[in-house]
Amino acid sequence: MPAIIEKELKDKISKLPDDLKKEVLDYTDYLLNKYSSTKTQQRKKENPFKDLAGFVSIGELSSKDIDKEIY
Repeated sequence: MPAIIEKELKDKISKLPDDLKKEVLDYTDYLLNKYSSTKTQQRKKENPFKDLAGFVSIGELSSKDIDKEIY
C-alpha cells in the first residue's frame, strides 16, 4: 500500500472516537480473515495434497507404491 494511503488512513482513524476505532479494528480483522481464508481455499482447490507435502517421511517409494497405498 502506498505510504500516502497509509498516512491518510492513520489521519482519519486518529480523528475517530475510541468506540469507532474498535469497529475499524474489527473490520480490518474481518477483511484479513476473509482474504487469507479465500487464498487457502483456492490453494486447496488447486491441489489438496499440497497441504500434506513434506508432512510425512515415507522413505524410498515409487509413484506406483504411493498410488497403491492411496487407492
